[in-house]
Amino acid sequence: MLSKQDNDTMCQVGPGTPMGDLCRLFWIPSMTSDELPSPDCSPLRIRLLGENLIAFRTTSGAVGVIQNACPHRGASMFFGRNEEEGLRCVYHGWKFDVNGECVDIPNMPEGDTYRDKIHIVNYPVTEAGDIIWAYMGPAGKQPAFPDAASSGDMPRSSTMSTSAPRNGGPHDPGFMGVSHAAPASGQPESSVCPHVLFT
Repeated sequence: MLSKQDNDTMCQVGPGTPMGDLCRLFWIPSMTSDELPSPDCSPLRIRLLGENLIAFRTTSGAVGVIQNACPHRGASMFFGRNEEEGLRCVYHGWKFDVNGECVDIPNMPEGDTYRDKIHIVNYPVTEAGDIIWAYMGPAGKQPAFPDAASSGDMPRSSTMSTSAPRNGGPHDPGFMGVSHAAPASGQPESSVCPHVLFT
């Protein structure tokens, strides 16, 4: 049996943890493409490796994954307006693109460069096989995305979407089988959250 320390080492995946640092060296399936169905659609809350993030699809169809909290006053970017190639914070209107760059601050004088100093944490993404993948590790260690996936040859049938109860209930977090989906568990639809199973 593992000690508590060994168990924590193996199971904790937040930033700065041994397993978290290891997992961040790979492309991570973060959501299905249909969860961001159209340009300028509503942002999506996601949680990857212990980090609360916001995903959004821009006017041109590019996908961005950024930190939840706006770097200005910490307001959730989930409530931001997705418009014209960026996500605008609902609190003071700072706007960020998919690369995390601040592209607009309302009421700043023409030619002001203050926004050039502002950056929101963002992660590179790629979309392949109807899956949006994120890389959360150091830029210098980012691996190339696998050829089969990037060429579009990854079939849609390689994924299955299901739902998992949000609170309580027995489940194995490493595998969410169909027996844990909302209809099988008797949970109402409002108490389930999306989950993706990759086979």
